[in-house]
Amino acid sequence: MRRSLLCIAGTLFSLLIQALSARAQGTSFTYQGRLNDNGNPAGGTYNLAFSLYPTNTVTGVQLAAGSTSWATLSDRNAKKDFRPVDPRTILDKLATVPIEQWHYKWESASDVPNIGPMAQDFKHAFYPGRDDKSITTLEFDGVELAAIQGLNEKLETARSENASLKQELDELKSEVRLLEERVGKQ
Repeated sequence: MRRSLLCIAGTLFSLLIQALSARAQGTSFTYQGRLNDNGNPAGGTYNLAFSLYPTNTVTGVQLAAGSTSWATLSDRNAKKDFRPVDPRTILDKLATVPIEQWHYKWESASDVPNIGPMAQDFKHAFYPGRDDKSITTLEFDGVELAAIQGLNEKLETARSENASLKQELDELKSEVRLLEERVGKQ
């Protein structure tokens, strides 16, 4: 599942790069704001980290300098409308989403195949009405974590039932021994 997530993230990043390079670009960019270093205007050479945020908001993702992965905003203080989910229901829904092996149309048949769901199936199960051509890492991560919790709940229930059945079996074995002893004494 992690490989699938990385493939999807890589593909999205590749598409973003392709979209950005579709326009003529130079080596400069426009920064709207002021770069400060300890409260003073910045001068000299700096390693910059870029964040992709809509203007005047605190939403989006970050790719810090030297980082190897995106950081998605997940701060409780940036969220609202909290509602619990039923992890077992999420697990049951996820179990119905087909997971297939496939290539993108631009990939060669000799390329290593991808594994994962189709956005249409995933969105139909979890986010009906949203864009059904892509799956965000935030959507994927939330579903996966809830499904893992649902699987853990099922495992704990099975362990409890197993312990109960084992105890019942031990009691039945004990009763059979007693009955065998009584029959043997007659």
